[in-house]
Amino acid sequence: MTTTRLWEVDHPYYCTEGNYYAKDMIALRKRGGVCKIPTLDLPINTFWDIGRSDGCAIWFHQEVRGEDRFIDYYEAHNEDLRHYVAEMRKRGYLFGRHYLPHDADHKRLSDFNKSTREMLEDLMPGEKFKVVPPISELITGIQQTRKHLKGAFFDETGCDKGIKRIEGYKKRFSRADMRFIDQPDKSNGCSEGADALRQWAQAKELGMLEAESVNTYQEAEAPDWRL
Repeated sequence: MTTTRLWEVDHPYYCTEGNYYAKDMIALRKRGGVCKIPTLDLPINTFWDIGRSDGCAIWFHQEVRGEDRFIDYYEAHNEDLRHYVAEMRKRGYLFGRHYLPHDADHKRLSDFNKSTREMLEDLMPGEKFKVVPPISELITGIQQTRKHLKGAFFDETGCDKGIKRIEGYKKRFSRADMRFIDQPDKSNGCSEGADALRQWAQAKELGMLEAESVNTYQEAEAPDWRL
């Protein structure tokens, strides 16, 4: 006799049809990938999606001996970069590197001919930024995200909203064809969070992640953080 967990019955994204990561997140939840995660005394990386005029999403991540732990998530809409920098400072984290999408290097004439990366470097002097190279096909990045989700963990409180974004990221439904087509549906607010997570997967696939100070860190013997 199989047991159905409550989240499987009540979760709004348990229906997998048309959702890019629904099956992957069901598997992740079943193995305990959504849990309580301590914030360790290690650098924290961030992964961004920066909308031109609408939204911005940021994932906060630590890597410990090859294990990807997402401890926090933040998103907002219709705010400038100063807002996000203030939110990051409010958290008091020691940052490692900030990974930005490929268009962060594009000059923006309305902002004194500076790119998003340059503006962030001005707002956060001394911080380290990297731009994740573009991919030719979105599905390539989605497949890379699916691959690396198999070893990822998400804090159930700090990442609650971000988890909902991943699980709600879906294909657009074509009424003309009466089927889902392989284009993201950007109407439900999930694309920024999903795209920010994809920057992590693409950077990881390229070997861009640098696990700073991990080799010198000795984790406590009682691994009860997943309980």
